[in-house]
Amino acid sequence: MKPFVLVSLLALFAWTTVYAAAPEKKIKWYTLEEAMKAAEKTPKPILIDMYTDWCGWCKKLDADTFSHDGIAKYINSNFYPVKFNAEQKEAVTFLGKEYKPNGERTHPLAMTLTGGRLSYPMLLYMKADGTLITAVPGYSTPQQLEPILHFIATNAYEKQQWEEFSKSFKSEF
Repeated sequence: MKPFVLVSLLALFAWTTVYAAAPEKKIKWYTLEEAMKAAEKTPKPILIDMYTDWCGWCKKLDADTFSHDGIAKYINSNFYPVKFNAEQKEAVTFLGKEYKPNGERTHPLAMTLTGGRLSYPMLLYMKADGTLITAVPGYSTPQQLEPILHFIATNAYEKQQWEEFSKSFKSEF
């Protein structure tokens, strides 16, 4: 019996050590209200993943890109990430204004944030005060998304053009 207990304890120790050392794969998603409140206290850019339940490319973005260890870790460290269903039925308050669904398929805040140019998925990048920096429509692989995240998080967009930045970008993956 003692060898069984010893082997069981060793297996449990090995499993918890491996599990505890595993890299973070999950993004800590905020609501838009939570992100804005957090950005008020500790300013960081806000990343909004605008999606719909029926969008296949949105699901692929979640499965392939947002689950990538390096992407998840970088987003959690440098952004307040928000999941926003562009067809949700709940009211949302943004910059002091309440946006209530009005019977249309698309949420009025999605229309406002995108200027009516809808495409799913769409990643919206904002300053901590809610000012839109840019919107990037469509699916991105981890390798395509990484330089965009760095361009926004480091404020490089304030000093140089995307083309110049992307040519000199060195991947951390």
